[in-house]
Parts: sequence; structure tokens; C-alpha cells
Amino acid sequence: VAYAKKVIEAGFKVNPKITVDILIHKVDGDRFFHEDVKSEIQGAMHGKLTEELGDTHVIPITFHCTSIYDHTIFEAVSKVVQKLMPQLNDLEQCLDALITSSRM
Repeated sequence: VAYAKKVIEAGFKVNPKITVDILIHKVDGDRFFHEDVKSEIQGAMHGKLTEELGDTHVIPITFHCTSIYDHTIFEAVSKVVQKLMPQLNDLEQCLDALITSSRM
């Protein structure tokens, strides 16, 4: 948490509009079988990090629970990449038009 705080604060100094995505990896196996446990871990990490950052930085932080044994790692990385694409809506419209015109 201390290292994450340091990285987030450094990023905030460079870009005050920064958003942060944190991938909580290896949430598979018996300990994380239920979604409630995953949500509880996400909440605890978010609370601790928010507490560490304090009220001085209002930075949107998104957590993604991931595993290499299912689709979650790909889904999380996809969401992060989509956030980075300012032309995402235009690209989606072009792809929709392609699908419609080619009857895919």
C-alpha cells in the first residue's frame, strides 16, 4: 500500500486528472471462491489506500480482481486499454458500421 501511495502521488503531480487501475492478481483457488470474498478484499484495499492518500488527492481508483485461470485478466486489461483510447466511441461506431454493411 505504501508503494502504491508513492506511485499514485507521483502520477498525480505529473497529471492531476490521473485515474488509477489496480489489478489484484491471483484471486483464484479455495480462498477466493465466492464473489463476496473478492469484494471484501477489494473494499479493504480501497479503504486502506484511500485512508493512506487522505483527502488531499481525490483520485479515481478502480480495482480489478484477476486470475490467469479464467477470463478476468483479459477483461481487466481490456478495460484499462479502453480507458486509454480517446477515440473509443468512434472506433466502436466504425466497427458497428462494418458489421452492418458486411452482414457479419
